[in-house]
Amino acid sequence: GYKPANEEPSEYQTIPLNKIEDFGVHCKQYYSLEVSYFKSPLDKRLLDSLWNKYWVNTLSSSSLLTNADYTTGQIIDLSDKLEQSEAAVTRANLGFMISGESSQDRRTEDKLAKATRDSCKTTIEVIHGLMAQIVKNRLFNQVGPAKNESDKMES
Repeated sequence: GYKPANEEPSEYQTIPLNKIEDFGVHCKQYYSLEVSYFKSPLDKRLLDSLWNKYWVNTLSSSSLLTNADYTTGQIIDLSDKLEQSEAAVTRANLGFMISGESSQDRRTEDKLAKATRDSCKTTIEVIHGLMAQIVKNRLFNQVGPAKNESDKMES
């Protein structure tokens, strides 16, 4: 069978809670496969043709709207993870108060750290979408030279 390396992946990947539950004890038996792409001259012609036909749609689309369902799913998943962590913290605190020892602190902290990374990743994706919209707005919706506050006051 496959034996995973003991090192963390180079890039953090968000794993949905339902997939964590699906994989369970078998999570270390899965591994990523390398994927390679190639582009033939025909592919290049097709892509150029598609770009010429759809460039307006590409520039006028918004990743915030396109990815709205995905982002909503990420936020719901994050909420579920935080609720699980909150329940684990409550159980750990109760166990500590009763027995004086806390064995789940490390696992709970790890779950919270992963939830924090997930929230940062989702936030960055949304911020990138907002920045793209701002850039498009400034590039395509600005009529004439931009006026600053001092120009407005002189008028």
